[in-house]
Amino acid sequence: MNKKIIKKVIGIIMLCTMLIYYTLPTFAYTNEETVYSKTNVNGKTYKTIVSQIEEDKEGRKVIQNESQKDLPIEYEVTYKLDGKAISAEEVIGKKGRVTVSIKYINKDEKQVYINGTSQNMYTPFLVVSGIILDSKNNKNIEINHGKVINNGEKSIVAGFAVPGLLESLKLEDSNIEVCDTVEFSMDAEKFEMGNVMTYATPKVFSSLNIKMSDFNSLFNKVNDLQNATDKLVDGTTALNEGIVKLDEGTITLKNGIYEYSSKSKEFNKAVGQVTSGAKQINEKYSELDKGINTLSNSSTKLENGAKQIADGTKAVSSNLDTISGGLTDATAGSKKLVNGVSKAGAGVNQMVVGVKSQIEAANSSETKAKLKQMSDLIENNNDVISQLTNTNTVLTEQLNVVIDETTKTKLQTQIETNRSLIKLLKGNNTALQTSLDTINETGKQLGDLYKGLTELQTGMNDLQDGVTGLKDGLTKLDNGTSTLASKTKELVTGAGDLQNGTKQLKAGTKDLASGSSKVVQGISTLSNGTNELYSASNKLISATDTISNGMVKLTDGTKALVEGSTELKDGMKQFKEEGIDKVVNLVNVDGKNLIRRIEKLEELSRNYNTFEDETKKRDEVAFISIMDSIKTKSDDNNDDKKE
Repeated sequence: MNKKIIKKVIGIIMLCTMLIYYTLPTFAYTNEETVYSKTNVNGKTYKTIVSQIEEDKEGRKVIQNESQKDLPIEYEVTYKLDGKAISAEEVIGKKGRVTVSIKYINKDEKQVYINGTSQNMYTPFLVVSGIILDSKNNKNIEINHGKVINNGEKSIVAGFAVPGLLESLKLEDSNIEVCDTVEFSMDAEKFEMGNVMTYATPKVFSSLNIKMSDFNSLFNKVNDLQNATDKLVDGTTALNEGIVKLDEGTITLKNGIYEYSSKSKEFNKAVGQVTSGAKQINEKYSELDKGINTLSNSSTKLENGAKQIADGTKAVSSNLDTISGGLTDATAGSKKLVNGVSKAGAGVNQMVVGVKSQIEAANSSETKAKLKQMSDLIENNNDVISQLTNTNTVLTEQLNVVIDETTKTKLQTQIETNRSLIKLLKGNNTALQTSLDTINETGKQLGDLYKGLTELQTGMNDLQDGVTGLKDGLTKLDNGTSTLASKTKELVTGAGDLQNGTKQLKAGTKDLASGSSKVVQGISTLSNGTNELYSASNKLISATDTISNGMVKLTDGTKALVEGSTELKDGMKQFKEEGIDKVVNLVNVDGKNLIRRIEKLEELSRNYNTFEDETKKRDEVAFISIMDSIKTKSDDNNDDKKE
């Protein structure tokens, strides 16, 4: 769990416990138990007195007796002089930097059930210890958890701890400062220390009233955030897959068009040969009218021309088969292109839905209510700060007129306590305001992302219309080329017949006169047809060159789309794994477990109602401990001191 969040949670718990301590209810009749104990300078308890006050309509009764029962909180006290461990007896009267550490050990361990499993937790005790030191002999006094108040002659050192809290909340491995030890140090001229007074109560957690149901809305919103992010990841993945297929289809189409263009040029060359041969035949047959006598010589040339026509038409037919195959590949590629663009569009649509879901979640009434609660909490904290500031003003005025030193000390202690509370509340307000600013900025970023995705969605729709038109055009071109190939095969057959006819023409001249007119007519038709075919072939080559140039640009565009969609997919995956998943885990796992443990702490606090007699439940149970003083023998007047 995030260390900063843990520290804030602990700080809020400590603040709440201190506020509750100062606002405990007053009952109509007193029913309380106070346990007094004395410890030696090492923290070992050697005497325990239990005082029970029972008050009802018949009167007030006080019962006191000595107890041998173990206390729920034990103490371990250690000493250091200039950083080195030293015993209590050896440190008396020494000069140097003296450090006193009081470690509180929570012995009231309980078995509780959390998430269906049995676990160990400790009844929460707030422990406050205080001591008065001579300011002349003790300088530069510091304390780890608490406050030092110096009035010039005396220094009041007060520290607090909650032993067992980190263990109960399962936060032992965090970097939070230990909550079970009070440590104070000073520069001593001649070290002596009076009695350390300690007060402990288990009731400060009983009124926190933190419930899991109060956070259900937050947990639901976190789950909505995770679901929306999953949709975004799926959408970017689908977009990437579609664009990759689009790129593959573009490459296939480009290769097909390149091959088609190459074969078209060969086809055009073959058509030129057919046109040339037909022209030669037509020119030779124009001499037929000049006389049959020249037929023998001309028929030889005619045979050669017919052979050229046959060879040319065969080449045309072969090239058309190749071109038709290239167009088939191109048509298949265009279909893949349409499918790729369609999938890419579906991916963009999923992303739009996901972002819209996040925006709706951020603008929901539940989220707005939580934001208002945070704003209200800031205002409430400001009211409390104002009240505490006014209270300190009044207390300061009283401090200036009060003569009694004890009263002055109490007033100064209260003023410093109020200042500490003001500082804590201001820190809490700063954290809350930062959270509000972060949430508002996130909402703005979601709006910008939604706008960009909507524009991308429109572009993908236009691209899909374009590639669909390209597919339809290639399909028509494929059908036309197939028809042209079929007619060219008929032309091949005719050319073969023409070649056979010229051979017969050369072999016999008797039938030449009657058939020559038909031959001339056929050659004229062939010449006209090949001229038209040659012209159409040139236009076809020009069109394929234009398509080829366009395909280069289209290929570059699809490559850029592939790179961009891959980066988008990887970025969304990283955003989900390193951002959203960790936030969801933090709130749903660590957050829920922490709240359940706080609920159990409240329950344990409420259930601690007695120390001595378990058959009698008390309204309040408190523990007061007095540790022996540390003084030189000449100044030692403590009759109860036990070594």
